[in-house]
Amino acid sequence: PSSLNGGRTPGVRSITQQLDVEAQALQLAHQHVERLGQSGFDHRFALDQSLVDFRSAFHFYDKQSHYPDKNGKLRNKLTWRLGTMEYIAGNFKYAIRILEEGVKKKIEEPAIYAQLVKLYAFIGDLESAKKIKKQGLVVCNQLRDKKGWKIWSQVHAARIEAFYLEAQGKYKDAEIFRRKQLDLTSFKDIFYVVHARIDLAKNLMKQERLVETEIEARQALKEGL
Repeated sequence: PSSLNGGRTPGVRSITQQLDVEAQALQLAHQHVERLGQSGFDHRFALDQSLVDFRSAFHFYDKQSHYPDKNGKLRNKLTWRLGTMEYIAGNFKYAIRILEEGVKKKIEEPAIYAQLVKLYAFIGDLESAKKIKKQGLVVCNQLRDKKGWKIWSQVHAARIEAFYLEAQGKYKDAEIFRRKQLDLTSFKDIFYVVHARIDLAKNLMKQERLVETEIEARQALKEGL
């Protein structure tokens, strides 16, 4: 806003300063997220502090219409991260509101749609989950031919389909998409591989296929160490 620069149009220096402040907030947030996985650390404190940092970064960014954010990548990341952190903290209504704002702004980030389907399914709102599912799959199809999105658009499309089917108790049908999710992430970031295995293990457990559940859970633990 102009008030940040004495009512004048912000110059290069002021924009740089604002970006530096945001970068610091993001760095703090990521540091706290990383600490969540460290033994002996106060997880509740880390989560609370991460929420504070992500909220600050998100709202700070949201007010800056002059940000040189190429393709909105930073905006997309902040929206998805904050929505996810609010969900983890149990703030479901606020998480949905943040992610829905991203949908209204037509943010091209499939993870936002996948997380929303998951949230709506969790609270039993299948009608909203179905609506977001349709919108999310459209976004995934649009991104499929864009550079860097060929695999990830399919990963998130599989997640969206699986979350919706599982919400209806159709675990066998959802298993097809959970395995597709795992296959697509097999040669990617280990973070996503582990999560894909955990998602598959949960699905198999719902089907009472306990031996297969244990195999996938053990493999997820092994890959995550």
